[in-house]
Amino acid sequence: MSPHGRTVLRDLGVVLHVPGLMALASLPVCWIFGEGFAAPPFLSTAVVALLPGQILFHAFRQAAPMRLRHAMVTAVVSWMLVPLVGALPFLLTAWQAPDAASSTTLLVFRDFWNALFESVSGFTSTGLTMAESPSRLPHALQWWRSFTQWVGGVGVILVMLSVFHPSGDAYRLYFSEAHGKTLVPDLAETVRTIWWIYLIYTAAAIALLWITGMNAWQAVNYGMTGIATGGFGVTDNSLGDFGAGPRLAMILIMLTGAVSFAAHYHILAQRRISTLWKDPQHRMLIVLWIAGTLLLVAENAWSGVDVDSLDGLFQWTSALATAGFQTVSLEAWSPTALLLLSIAMTCGGAAGATTGGLKLQRVLLLVEGAYARIRGVALHPWRLIPTVIDRNPL
Repeated sequence: MSPHGRTVLRDLGVVLHVPGLMALASLPVCWIFGEGFAAPPFLSTAVVALLPGQILFHAFRQAAPMRLRHAMVTAVVSWMLVPLVGALPFLLTAWQAPDAASSTTLLVFRDFWNALFESVSGFTSTGLTMAESPSRLPHALQWWRSFTQWVGGVGVILVMLSVFHPSGDAYRLYFSEAHGKTLVPDLAETVRTIWWIYLIYTAAAIALLWITGMNAWQAVNYGMTGIATGGFGVTDNSLGDFGAGPRLAMILIMLTGAVSFAAHYHILAQRRISTLWKDPQHRMLIVLWIAGTLLLVAENAWSGVDVDSLDGLFQWTSALATAGFQTVSLEAWSPTALLLLSIAMTCGGAAGATTGGLKLQRVLLLVEGAYARIRGVALHPWRLIPTVIDRNPL
């Protein structure tokens, strides 16, 4: 085997520990809710992940240090391998559950591709689901859906780096998952800081949802998927099953998830929220959030669609954060309103946040680049105009 293959296999062995440890951490949920039938699937998942992971890691631990090519391959393969393992709890629980045959929601996961789809949606914090009625799923699978999305929000690679102490070469793996600059010079300290921020905001989200009207189980699951801007839930109508309190709380949670970890670090360290307005992409996030909400509400009123302003605010925030939560059905909304939501989802939140989409930093670069081209070619074709994009001269 080539030295490059040995390096990649060693690192993939480390990655496999992530779903394995997640499965072990999920076992208490099976016992708490008396769902013993779900324990063997989670134990099987742990064995399938941890045994090969240990074998690969120890067999190739003397492999060459990681380079950029290894980091890119490891990141790509990890995002295929982890969801594949993560599909096992869905698949095996659907076959083990005593009442699976009478539950169409659980029965759908007896199909491997449906289970894989749910796992990919979770780990990528996408929010699309094969579950017809999430409230009818066993608590163990409700938890697993939320857990995969929570981990996906911060990133599988970052979780891997937190399990094993990052070496100097791990910088390449950190940046390969599209993370920006490290919060502090030391990568290990950066990983710990991101986790502390994520855990603090997750706990705050759970507490806020519980205080505003959700029961404890709902608050835990929606708090995890809310801060991850994922969209999975444990009720059948998403946030439409709750009143104004949890909806307003979720708006705040989704906005928090749309802000980069770097900005959160500076806010918590310096205790100055003005940091958001000084950063171009977060300034754009605030402007888009306010202007987009007003435009969406105005469009619904113009189209004669009877939508509460709070629902308009919620749906726009959910779209901009690429969260996928809903409070109302969008079937009656006008094509223009749906187009606005689609544009918001395409843009996404800040780079370095838990959101998807292009990320606002890239949107800014596209806008600034387009403006510079138009200004240089259309307005002043005879002049040499210096151009600065993202504070870098071109």
